[in-house]
Formats: sequence, C-alpha cells, structure tokens
Amino acid sequence: MRRISNQESGARDSSGLSLAALLSFDLEPLIRWPVGFQGSYRSDFPVGDNGIFEVDQASVGVYYTRRVHLALGLEGIWRHGAVRPGVTPDLTADSTTAAIQFRYYW
Repeated sequence: MRRISNQESGARDSSGLSLAALLSFDLEPLIRWPVGFQGSYRSDFPVGDNGIFEVDQASVGVYYTRRVHLALGLEGIWRHGAVRPGVTPDLTADSTTAAIQFRYYW
C-alpha cells in the first residue's frame, strides 16, 4: 500500500482577497423604456506566498426590466488571469464570452 502526501499530489492551501463593484441603471422610470444596463468589475489578489491566482473580470449587460420575475438580456464578460503561476513558463489567458440570459422566477 502506498500513501500519497500533499507534496506528491501537488495539493496546496491558498488564500486571497476579492474586490468587486457593480453598477446598475434602469431607464424605465425616466423615459418608460423597459431597458436596464449593468456593469461589473472583480479582481482577485493573492495573500501571502501561497496566494490564489491573480484574476481580473469585467462584464457589461443589457436587460429587459418590465417584468419583475423575468431576467432576460445579453451579457458580455471579459476575463484575464494567470493559468499556471509559479510554473515556468508563466501562462496568462484572456477570454471573452457573450451570453444570453433567460431566467424566470416563480
């Protein structure tokens, strides 16, 4: 029987801090158009030597806002971050994603 320790398996503890901001604006009360805009930004920072991966993410979205229980819209997400920090060669990646959101809450 062989016992595998954390060193052999490559597992490690990580710690970090995430900071985020979100801005949302609905045009319905101003000009009676049922359109809302949303923008957000999030950044993850490592804390200590065994910190988490450094990642930045931003998103923008346009949503239909007239029905309270319906979440319908289009969202674009950009993400930039390390893939394998501390391993030679250091790799980072950028990704851009577009998503159609359709959720109904009852």
